[in-house]
Amino acid sequence: MRSGETISQYFNEVLRAIGELRRELIRRPSLNTHSRITSSSRFMPYFKDCIGALDGTHVHASVPIEHVAAFRGRKPYPT
Repeated sequence: MRSGETISQYFNEVLRAIGELRRELIRRPSLNTHSRITSSSRFMPYFKDCIGALDGTHVHASVPIEHVAAFRGRKPYPT
């Protein structure tokens, strides 16, 4: 029961607050490979060049055209 203007105002305030807290809320992913993977000849061939989480989340990546193949997954766009 609020106007679009009111919702927009509060949405922008929350977005601004999250932006100010970004260092506390958002952390860069680790580039270290888990020791269970690196020490296993069973897993290492499949995860050798993987980057990021394996939780099913795919985030669209903007990469130079010559690197698109390295970021290709099950989605029709680089992730």
